Amino acid sequence: NPRSYNRTVCKECHNKDFVDNFYTAADKETAAINGLVKQSQDIMKPLYDQKLVSAQPFQEPIQFVEYETWHHFGRTAKFGAWMQGADYTQWHGMFELAGRFYIEFLPQVRDVLDKGKASGGAKADAAREIEKLVSATLNAPEHKWFIGKEPAEVKAARKKAAEEFRKRY
Repeated sequence: NPRSYNRTVCKECHNKDFVDNFYTAADKETAAINGLVKQSQDIMKPLYDQKLVSAQPFQEPIQFVEYETWHHFGRTAKFGAWMQGADYTQWHGMFELAGRFYIEFLPQVRDVLDKGKASGGAKADAAREIEKLVSATLNAPEHKWFIGKEPAEVKAARKKAAEEFRKRY
């Protein structure tokens, strides 16, 4: 199996603990990236199914953003995680991926849903149902910070970490 082989290669230079910790961290990063990509795809599916966006690829801005989410930024972040490229994991990967998701994709989803609701009938009903999916997605634990529903202890820990960082740098 390739994974076992790669671990053997890693152990030529690194000890078992280093390799185990590296795989644990890279697996977690991959799961987080895949989770965000899947959430965007789960939101897009009913938009396509209900014909709120074109079935023809790359006809609407939201289709480009969805593609970039998984194909470019998601893959870049995973590559960075597995190749120990911190800049590619964070700035060229997850930061860009999250930015596209929160600042481009979700507003475009809202625009599509608003148009669907304005059109009336079955499309309006479908748009309202998809709004529930978007709301449920944003109320998941990993998005609480974005919608201002982060638990107080998490906010306090984040604030403390930011203050410590500023003191160091």
